[in-house]
Amino acid sequence: MRVRWTACTFVLLVFVHQSLALNHDPIRDFCRRFGHQTAIIDQTLYIHGGQLNYNPMTEDAANYTNNLLLYQDLSALTSSGMPPLYANLTSNISVPSVSGGILWADNVNKRIYLFGGEYTDDQPREEGKSYNYDALNKVWTASDRPRPGIQGVSYGAGISVSDRGEGYYYGGWLSNGSVAGWSGPAGMTNGLVKYTYDTDAWTNITGPDDVGRAEGVMMYIPASDGGMLIYFGGIKDEFRNGTARWQDMQEIFVYDVLSSKWYSQNATGDIPGQRRRFCGGVMWAADQSSYNIYIYGGASPPPSTSGYDDVYILTIPTFTWIKAYPNTTNETGEFPHHSLSCNVVSQGQMLIIGGSFPLSSTCDVPAQFGTHNLDLGQQNPEKAWWQLFRPNLTTYAVPDAVVGVVGGGPAGDKAKTAPGTPYMQEPPEGETWTPLSSPFSHTSIVPSRQRQQAYELPAENGIPAELQSPDGSYLTTTTTQDGTVYKVDEQGRVWVTKASPTAPSAGLHSASLHGSGGGYGYSPVASSSPPPSTQPLELSTGPRSPVDEHALAQAQGAWGAGSPHGSQGRVHETYYHP
Repeated sequence: MRVRWTACTFVLLVFVHQSLALNHDPIRDFCRRFGHQTAIIDQTLYIHGGQLNYNPMTEDAANYTNNLLLYQDLSALTSSGMPPLYANLTSNISVPSVSGGILWADNVNKRIYLFGGEYTDDQPREEGKSYNYDALNKVWTASDRPRPGIQGVSYGAGISVSDRGEGYYYGGWLSNGSVAGWSGPAGMTNGLVKYTYDTDAWTNITGPDDVGRAEGVMMYIPASDGGMLIYFGGIKDEFRNGTARWQDMQEIFVYDVLSSKWYSQNATGDIPGQRRRFCGGVMWAADQSSYNIYIYGGASPPPSTSGYDDVYILTIPTFTWIKAYPNTTNETGEFPHHSLSCNVVSQGQMLIIGGSFPLSSTCDVPAQFGTHNLDLGQQNPEKAWWQLFRPNLTTYAVPDAVVGVVGGGPAGDKAKTAPGTPYMQEPPEGETWTPLSSPFSHTSIVPSRQRQQAYELPAENGIPAELQSPDGSYLTTTTTQDGTVYKVDEQGRVWVTKASPTAPSAGLHSASLHGSGGGYGYSPVASSSPPPSTQPLELSTGPRSPVDEHALAQAQGAWGAGSPHGSQGRVHETYYHP
């Protein structure tokens, strides 16, 4: 009888929780967001999954699953000085809402691909099914294509390389939250997953060693013959026995995409403190003499577990760490947070969204939807790092902090090209380190891709002849001699895909700890951002959310500040501790 009462109580609590979520508007009632995924297609930044807290927190401090695919229009601004947020997309199929996954953005075919992540407790785990969102036609597609040897993982490090048509995901947690039928404790993996967009093909690549890793950051730079992946940070399980330790931020792993080789390089400079669940983005000088990886925030190891509110830059190929913010030695800001996302927009800015704030429980600047902006090149009169968003800023300048270390100028201009220590190859087992010549003397050349444009045939046209087999039956998919693909989806709709020249890139570079994803909408949607309030705006200008009169004047003009402050407390969040 007690078991029956417990089960009934659980069902009732789930029902009450979902009922409360239905009464909240994800835009009007926004308070905080963390554990989500983000991705950019052209001038749209998509936000999916993760957890939400609604305003007012004093009445309801519960964490709610974000089941909607939200988006921000990067070509526009609200009166708060940030891109408007919308929640008016609907889903044609049921797509799981996860935390700690990735959404790979394909800016050629205008699709985003969901991989990995932890499911919420009331969602069934699915093994082997993949989802992608067509941003042009606004529809989701599910794929059952086999993924041999590839399991669902969460809180690894992912990156989309749209020019190559590939998505990568290194490390991450295997647990009952991400893998159907998983039993036993959670464990970290050491593999690198590669997904090829155009062929829907999965590849499991061996990592740099046998060490399991999770919660770090991975970036892509167009160096060497085919580009390189750069990984650092997070935590590791050296002996694969469930004992997690912190990864030293001095150790940088490099994967050469074309040669499929891993390398390791020790960085120098102002080494950041060990951290996990931080986020980052990358940009490079106009002459590609330097590649600059920006990181923000993250959770910190004991005894001070509050985390970080700081910005560091790893400049490559010198592999030098530079502290950019705050400009005090061995100090961080007032509002450390983790489990957030970073997206580089049009080369010049990086939007930092959400995060879990251990030291505060107030809302994360609702007027800005928890969105904050880092001016990567300090291209403003005040040479400030934190600025309100500018849709027309589409260039990158190497910041003074980097120029002061590697030389050159805002466009690169013959900056230093050699690392502070010899570039090293990861040695085979039992062998010693072997110096390797630098691969940064040339930039990658990637063949252009062809856009696969898909459109739906009107139902009144009937089944096209191309899908009719000789015996009179119908095929679910076929490819004609000119490369045209006809495909029937689960709803019986016919889609036609024709190859066409690749559209010019919008110049958007995005990367985040989690990537992005999509979900079925259970909550009521808001068709647009809330109208401007008659009350004074509370923009994020410094360690605290309220602004002073000078900041308000800036917000109304061409310049303004948008630091990643205003806070988000971690209320019932679960994540793995070493």
